Amino acid sequence: MSNIITACLILFAVIPVASVIYYLIYKIAINRALIGAENHSRRLPSPLAFFVAAVMIAFLILSAVFIISKIKSDNINVNENKSYFNFTQVLKNNEDNYGNIYSVDYNIGYDKKTEKSGDITFTYFISKSPYDTYHPTFIVFAEYNGDKNIHHSGLNGTFYNVDNKLIGGYGCSGGNGDNLICIIGDATDDCIFEFTAAFSATNKKEENLKDADVCETLRFCIGN
Repeated sequence: MSNIITACLILFAVIPVASVIYYLIYKIAINRALIGAENHSRRLPSPLAFFVAAVMIAFLILSAVFIISKIKSDNINVNENKSYFNFTQVLKNNEDNYGNIYSVDYNIGYDKKTEKSGDITFTYFISKSPYDTYHPTFIVFAEYNGDKNIHHSGLNGTFYNVDNKLIGGYGCSGGNGDNLICIIGDATDDCIFEFTAAFSATNKKEENLKDADVCETLRFCIGN
């Protein structure tokens, strides 16, 4: 907007100067015509007509600049206001990619918190920095500390806004036989994340996480 105001000031400062210059040229041309120095077959526009035309052209230019600027601004605002919430599980075959990056003990640039619920210890990290596409907003580890031999594990993650209204989420389960579940997630806006981890000691894959041998839920806030 400041650029548009600057352009307006420049244009409306140039118009009077250009009009004065044109008036002097017009006056010289008229005087020459009167003394017969020049014979104009085509009359020059009057200074008033020149001034009106200059104002109209300036108005059209400024209108075009304003419209283009408004379109670009709207596109930027749409992109900036687009919210994004997502998470993904770090599977066992991803350990080579993520195992040396995210640690259950310490992650640079993140606040660490730990909560124990039943036989599951939740360790989660929340980024101290604003959202960016290169680093996850949060990291969650769910570790089974019981004495059962785990064959299956499952999880469910759900995002809520700060007013506790549902944003969305999903769940999954599988037979990785691991006592540790790890997820990484992103959130562009302040929200609440609810994470359920389940572990089963049987070979049966439980579609309902609450039917597993151990199932606990963690709920925490992301943002202010």
